[in-house]
Amino acid sequence: MFQTNSTTSAASSTANLKTLACIAPQIPLGAVYDVLPGGDDGTDDTEPIPVQKTLTDLEPSAKKLCGKRVKIESSGFVRLPDGELVPIPDAQPDADGNFIFEPRHGGISAARNERRGGRYWKRVIEAAQFGQVNAYFHASRLAAYASELLDEIGASQLPPLRILTNAHSGYDPATRQFNPERVLDGGHYRMRARHYEPFEETEIHLSGEVHLGGGRFYLKWGLPPELGASRTRRLDGQPYLHQTSHNPAIIYHEYAHHIVRHTADFRCNNQRLPRKQSNAKCWLDEGTCDYFTAAMLGHSGIYRWHRAGLPPAHPLFRNLEPGRTAAEFDSSPHPDPHFNGTIWATLLWRLRRRLVETEGVDEREFDRIVLQTLLLIGETGKPNPANSRVIRRKNMRERASLENALRCLQQVMRNYGANCVKGEIKNGT
Repeated sequence: MFQTNSTTSAASSTANLKTLACIAPQIPLGAVYDVLPGGDDGTDDTEPIPVQKTLTDLEPSAKKLCGKRVKIESSGFVRLPDGELVPIPDAQPDADGNFIFEPRHGGISAARNERRGGRYWKRVIEAAQFGQVNAYFHASRLAAYASELLDEIGASQLPPLRILTNAHSGYDPATRQFNPERVLDGGHYRMRARHYEPFEETEIHLSGEVHLGGGRFYLKWGLPPELGASRTRRLDGQPYLHQTSHNPAIIYHEYAHHIVRHTADFRCNNQRLPRKQSNAKCWLDEGTCDYFTAAMLGHSGIYRWHRAGLPPAHPLFRNLEPGRTAAEFDSSPHPDPHFNGTIWATLLWRLRRRLVETEGVDEREFDRIVLQTLLLIGETGKPNPANSRVIRRKNMRERASLENALRCLQQVMRNYGANCVKGEIKNGT
């Protein structure tokens, strides 16, 4: 009798669990490009394949890509066959609550869609919505990781970040006419300021936001689009538009600017009025962003997908293996901060690999060291309660110097007992 009741009770409990599983809300899934596979030599031509991933921080019944750390909004336009110009809609979930879209080879450039009378509008929209989901997934992944590290350090959390996809789509907001020169073929991080280049069509969020362009050129073999490579890269026989929101590397790089702004704050924006921030980026800023990009991708060839075919040591490839040394620093009056930034990124990447391989330091622990270094850099300089321009400029120079960055890095590493690469840090190689 007891055994029968027990069996009946167990069966009832199992049925109840199954019922709860059926009615329990599920975290939404999204179709995205996972971290691109391959080695550090920069020669891997593996093409991305969409996979379904959990979209963290989204409510089970979410109707938009808006989490507690990242919010995605579409800011682009598309021409319809009847000539009407309409906004590209925000991605919406399907009947199962998931955000599943096809990448559609990055879509079609706005210029080509214009020439063909808007016949490709559906392809443009679906590729853009795939990019929205992809941007949300990767930005949220880095945001959650940074949040965990900041918690371990005991530091303040980053403010939420708004990301606009298909930004600067080429249409004049007043005349609604298309100008291909206005199309953004990359991404940038913006703070609210008095002047922008390129001009910003919407008001920038006070805590910063990222703009990802819809793409003007198609991916090329051997050279980046801006250098006009001769052969278009094809996937399944079709050219792939350089839709920035499809590229995990650029998404990670731009989100990392948000990390740097609210930690190291190389431009001392905390000492400026909220509506008069500086959007200039120093080379240490760009290098730190390349480092976090490599850390999230898991390899040093961070731009190998959309710049495939370049030699790994080519500056435009921004490969951290073999990378660049301090001897290659461009000290001309107006150097490219991205090129010089590779020196700082290479140093951090080599230290990470050496500590992991020889000292048994966990990769996550070194990432925490880098983040703590950024916080220490942000404390450099004199207090400036009156927002003195003289003091601010002096603080900016000190924060953006390699000597100060190395001093802060050494100080943090000593606290962790990691002194094995002291000479390497000192030489900046």
